[in-house]
Amino acid sequence: MPIELSQLFKLGTGQRPSLQVGNLPENVAKYLNCHPAIVFLGENEFRHILDGHPEVSRAEYQMIFKLIKSGSYYRDASRPRSLTIYGYMEHNDKLYCLGLKSAAKGSEVWIQTMYRIDLKKARRKIKRCILIAGPGI
Repeated sequence: MPIELSQLFKLGTGQRPSLQVGNLPENVAKYLNCHPAIVFLGENEFRHILDGHPEVSRAEYQMIFKLIKSGSYYRDASRPRSLTIYGYMEHNDKLYCLGLKSAAKGSEVWIQTMYRIDLKKARRKIKRCILIAGPGI
């Protein structure tokens, strides 16, 4: 289900501290030891993404749940509590990168970043990573 624009507005203006944006696939939740498998976007992280990546439109933020549901999850050994999702959204042919980090005890997963990335750059980044779930890029 798309994220309501009004909820993103409240998050961006500080009227709410966080927003539930999706659920991890079961095998990813097990990997992160995250139960329940809920992914959150925090107010500060959302503002950081808005400021640092103006190319991402508001409509694209509303579709984060699709990246979480159908993206390819990669693990970098140097970042044990973090995963990176690469995926496409149905409305365009652009590749997105979504950075996730689990809380210390693994009970919560938070989005740290979101941006568009070209395929060549993404393939370079995943060379040192292991595919955890999804079709791969």
